[in-house]
Amino acid sequence: MTTALTLPQRAAVALGTAEHEKDLIALVAQSADIVSVENADGREQAHRVGMTLRNARTGITKAGKLARDDATAFGKAVIAEEKRLVAIVEPEEARVLGLRDTFDAAEQARKDALIAAERARIDGIQADIQAIRNVTLTMVGKSSSSMWDAIELLDQIQFTEERFAKFKPDAARAVGDAMDAITGMYRGAKEAEEVRIQQEKDAAAVLLKKQQAELAEQQAQFKRDQIAAADAEQKRRDLVEVERDQMIDAQLKVDAKRAQEQRDAQAKIDAATEALRVERADLDAQKAALATPVPVEVVIVPEPERMPLVSETAGINFIKKIAPPPFRPTAEEVIRVLSAHYAEPVETVAEWLESMFGAEFLA
Repeated sequence: MTTALTLPQRAAVALGTAEHEKDLIALVAQSADIVSVENADGREQAHRVGMTLRNARTGITKAGKLARDDATAFGKAVIAEEKRLVAIVEPEEARVLGLRDTFDAAEQARKDALIAAERARIDGIQADIQAIRNVTLTMVGKSSSSMWDAIELLDQIQFTEERFAKFKPDAARAVGDAMDAITGMYRGAKEAEEVRIQQEKDAAAVLLKKQQAELAEQQAQFKRDQIAAADAEQKRRDLVEVERDQMIDAQLKVDAKRAQEQRDAQAKIDAATEALRVERADLDAQKAALATPVPVEVVIVPEPERMPLVSETAGINFIKKIAPPPFRPTAEEVIRVLSAHYAEPVETVAEWLESMFGAEFLA
């Protein structure tokens, strides 16, 4: 049983409750008969008793404040002493407990690693078993040879403790189920492949017959095309031969016509040359006759509108004579004939023609 004072008891000691409580009760009892103030004496009595009560109250308050101040100072002193004492043991406490916590953390990490490794191992085993179950799904739509390879691989699986541990029954069951399922799939696929192979053979035979028929038709069409092409080529050659003969005949006719025209033109030139010789002789005779001087009376009259000169008229008639339509001599031929006819330089004759017919005639 503890003998320490409780907080109320400590407060009562600090305020002297055991000494003053009875006096305070007696003091309060003395003023119980004052119920009203009727006169100055009553007021004096109330004032005196009231001030006595106030002094008692303020005394208690001062004692309480002193007790509280002492308690506050004591509390501060306790806190300071507490900190000093704590500072002695706290660093060592932290160091020792830190060593403990480090060990606990390492131990927990080791346990977690073991748990994780075991969980990973179990997950790996479960994954292997699930992969065995999934083999059946991966065989859907595969060839019978792929299914047979899968059956052989499943048959080679060893159910050892190291690989499957306590899950060996699950692994064996998964392998058995997968082999049964794939075996059934293999038989169905084998039958389907045999049917498909037969269908492909039948289709290939039909296709071969069709291709042979098409090839025979292509060969026959090729022969027909060759014959038609040969006939067309022969017709083309015959037509070319006819056209060539026609062109040769037409060219011969043109050459004969041109030769005749050249002979006719030469005959006309020969006739014109003879006429020119005769006219030249007449002109020489006229020049000889005109060589004798004859007195001439010169009469100046206004110049009339220009009339064609004798030489101009003669030249035009001569050109018409030697070049009747539709034959047309060149300007050079005309100049040469006129130069010979009039015994004038070629340049002079060219000037005559330019003045009569314009520069376009000599172009």
